[in-house]
Amino acid sequence: MIMWDRVINKGDIMKKGVLMMLSLLFSISLVVIYAGTEIPIANTGTDEVEPAIDGSTIVYLLGPYGSLDIYGYNAGPDGIFGNADDYTFVISTNPEGYQQAPRINGKTVVWYDHRNGNYDIYGYDAGPDGIFGNGDDNEVQVTTDTSDQWFPDVQDRYIVWNDSRHGRWEIYGYDMGPDKRLGTADDVGEFRITNNQLSDDYNPEIYGNIVVYQKGTYPNGPWDLYGYDLSTSTEFLISNASGNQQDAAIYGNYVVWTDYRNGNGDIYGYNLSTSTEFPIVTESLSQITPAIDGNIVVWQDYRSGSMWDIYGYDLSTSTEFPIRTGISKSTEVDICNDVVTWIDWRKDKDIYALYISPPVTTPPVRANPIAAFIPVKNYHLRQVNTCLECIEENLPEDVPEDVQALLDEMQEHIDNANTTGNSIYANNELLKALKCAEDIQEKLGITCPL
Repeated sequence: MIMWDRVINKGDIMKKGVLMMLSLLFSISLVVIYAGTEIPIANTGTDEVEPAIDGSTIVYLLGPYGSLDIYGYNAGPDGIFGNADDYTFVISTNPEGYQQAPRINGKTVVWYDHRNGNYDIYGYDAGPDGIFGNGDDNEVQVTTDTSDQWFPDVQDRYIVWNDSRHGRWEIYGYDMGPDKRLGTADDVGEFRITNNQLSDDYNPEIYGNIVVYQKGTYPNGPWDLYGYDLSTSTEFLISNASGNQQDAAIYGNYVVWTDYRNGNGDIYGYNLSTSTEFPIVTESLSQITPAIDGNIVVWQDYRSGSMWDIYGYDLSTSTEFPIRTGISKSTEVDICNDVVTWIDWRKDKDIYALYISPPVTTPPVRANPIAAFIPVKNYHLRQVNTCLECIEENLPEDVPEDVQALLDEMQEHIDNANTTGNSIYANNELLKALKCAEDIQEKLGITCPL
């Protein structure tokens, strides 16, 4: 199958192969509900905690507190968790200090590490072949300041973290450069994001050029929620409601967080494009620590009063749905595409995952996305054709760096869709590719007719 070559100039943007692939794979977005078989990711007999997922890789901590190491679990060449080609690999087991809070995006894993007597940010790059667990993987120390650096996040070319080198907590970042790989020759290096010693800026998350974090007094608050636009060096308020706003997560135009304005943990959201705040779930007892990918928000939920369950919410349809309820305590939930991962407490602390899928009927069957999109295939394909033709017509000869980055990201999503054996995953990747096309229009100041 023809694939879209990396965009270099105006004439390269349109490739018929993209349209061929989209006509084969593009499917409708449906509300998701619990439907998958639980897949054991890590249950070695000791504790496994703090899972984070991106694409076909889950990273997590293994071992007792005070002696934590970082491992990864990859879905293998077929990209499907739970098949025979899955494999586990070691990321960091340095005996001089323990590692915490791993996060992953693309081919980069980051965490904070105590091997030097203070907390530093470290990273792990999958190497030139882009495959975790091969001999060319590379560990990199990101920060060397003798103060503490905590809780990193990574997305695209940027790493962000908490930094105490000036006294109170601030946000710092590291630019991995155009190749989006840590420790290579084009790394731009470290930079300061916030500079405010009147309060603490804490717990950053990043998507694109937007960093979100809580601002207040460490450790217990009160906390308000702020954002920072790296492209304009501008800080902006997201929410300063009563109670704490904390544990934010961001994807695309949406920020979600845990909110205590009602006296218990609820989940609220904010649309960056419309500057609009909205409640996602305000059930009794607590809903906390949300994660978001695409239009799907997931969180741990105590509405039953007996154990932590997992629920989800589809932003595109304003629909809440249960994912895992009444089985065993489930915490530290994360999501990427249609895979949810969490800590399961049925024995000790283990890592599990499951696929969420379109609604099912009795007898339960997984919906076939290829069949599902046939009635609307031509409609969606016409949208994609029109959009790409419009971008080609309006792309300048010298492509701006941020537009080029979006074009590269769009290709990456299309490549992922084209190489996976999982059609649900392929669909989500293509939806992200279409979102990139929308962002390109905004950058170029154009509106493409559909």
